[in-house]
Amino acid sequence: MKQVKYLIYCSIILSVGFFSSCSNDDEVVSTIEAPKARFTPVQDATDSFTWTFTNESEDADSYTWDFGDGGTSTDASPSHTYTAEGTFTVTLTATGPGGTGSSSENILVVDPDSQLKKLTGEESKVWKLNRDLTNEQYPMQVGPADFSEIWWAYGLNEPIGSRECLMEEEYIFNIDGSFTYQAYEGTVYADFGVWNDDVAGGCVDENDAAAMTNPDGEDISAFGSGSFGFEYDAQAATLSVIGLGAHIALAKVGTEGEYTVPQQSVTYRVVELNTDGPVDYLTIETDLVAAGGYWRFVLVSYDDPADEPDLPGAPPSASFSSSIDESTVTFTNASAGADSYTWDFGDGNSSVEENPVHTYASDGIYAVKMTATNANGTAEANANVTISSSTFNIAKLHGNDTKTWKINPIAGALMVGPCQGCGDWFATSVDDITVRDCHFDDEYTFDTDGNFTYNATGSIWAEGYHGVDPAGCTDEAAIPSDAAAWTSGNHAFSVVESNGTDAATITVTGTGAFIGLSKAYNGGEYAAGPPVANGSVTYEVMSYVNDGTNEIITISVDISGTGGAFWTFSLIAN
Repeated sequence: MKQVKYLIYCSIILSVGFFSSCSNDDEVVSTIEAPKARFTPVQDATDSFTWTFTNESEDADSYTWDFGDGGTSTDASPSHTYTAEGTFTVTLTATGPGGTGSSSENILVVDPDSQLKKLTGEESKVWKLNRDLTNEQYPMQVGPADFSEIWWAYGLNEPIGSRECLMEEEYIFNIDGSFTYQAYEGTVYADFGVWNDDVAGGCVDENDAAAMTNPDGEDISAFGSGSFGFEYDAQAATLSVIGLGAHIALAKVGTEGEYTVPQQSVTYRVVELNTDGPVDYLTIETDLVAAGGYWRFVLVSYDDPADEPDLPGAPPSASFSSSIDESTVTFTNASAGADSYTWDFGDGNSSVEENPVHTYASDGIYAVKMTATNANGTAEANANVTISSSTFNIAKLHGNDTKTWKINPIAGALMVGPCQGCGDWFATSVDDITVRDCHFDDEYTFDTDGNFTYNATGSIWAEGYHGVDPAGCTDEAAIPSDAAAWTSGNHAFSVVESNGTDAATITVTGTGAFIGLSKAYNGGEYAAGPPVANGSVTYEVMSYVNDGTNEIITISVDISGTGGAFWTFSLIAN
């Protein structure tokens, strides 16, 4: 009996234990993991706007991508192409049996050719010289290296429509690194001093071998239309066009000067490359090392070529030369595009002939003005004509003792241009006699012992190359030390008298020695001081006039070194 009771008791205990363990089944914790979202973005090697996103997520079986630019995908490892540069937040949401997980990464989409494409567009871009002068952005401009003035600007000193073939030619930059110069209707502008004299100053057929020569008869056909290469360094801000004859705007302008033969390449400084508006602007410059100056060109590219303004009808260009035989002057008209002419010979007489001949009654310097006219306007050309029956020699300069000269108080007493005695680029006016009174009272004294003295009489006309800005009359004691040699001082001089066809010359020697304008020397202009130590400047005597009342000499200095640019000064004996 006891044995049976024991067995029943044990059975009850086991049953209670069994039911007790079954009652905890609903508290079992799940072992399924939540997704872990991870990915790696990789930029395409050939297309910087396309990215591939490699999915490295765990415990997920579906995916949603947000590329940060409005684009999405449900692919496991998608590729996406962006349409613009920028920083984008890419988010991956991974979903699986254990729930969802997400991960975000910022990516920077940058086009390595973005700066280049400002120049070339996506494939190609056409540039032309600017013709909208609303903001005085002249298409071509030349001046001193200190930018203190403008020597000449197209649209300022010459009407914008006068060189149609130049204003219509195209400069085409392509994304593949090629550059095309396309002349307008097969014609190029024949620049003075670069093309031969028979065609200079007009538009000529680029395929005419006789026209495409320089003054020395050398072939310059490489200046015509052609395909070249280019290199643009945005960081250094330089643009080079590469290949014989490659150029932008004026063919003669090279990297460091002007040339009469094609160069293998030209490198420009990029001053501005602005593509923000409907009109893109490209402003470039080169140096004129010998002349201490610069050339600047402004080009434009229109998003809509139809927005380009029409090139205005061109008024005439006025120019003339003269030859003197005793007191008779023959004037040769070199104007272009004119229908009629009016001449003022400066002695009260005039003419309406195209190429007049005029005889003056007495010696003197006469201001001749020619006005050319057509339906679009007028243009003037001015030059001083000197009639002299006297011959210059050293005695006329020092007067067999001591003689002092000053700048002649007339219009055009100081002038610069492409020829002796012409002021195409700059000439002093009648008003300058007062504005620059400190210049017109300077004294240049020569004596029989070969001594030359410059006396500024207290103040000088100082400009940027003196280290003075703005230009104006300045106490010579206040001139910076680098330019102090151009103030009052004692020097030496010598004279070589005329011989046959060789004109007389005057040479002044010494540190800072000069006549008329201190920055002008043989072969260039100073951009800044100091002047060459113990240097010299030689001036050609163009004329000497003694009318019984006044003695006047006219001298010039070739600042180009090649006969293409001259300063001319008129001096009167004190």
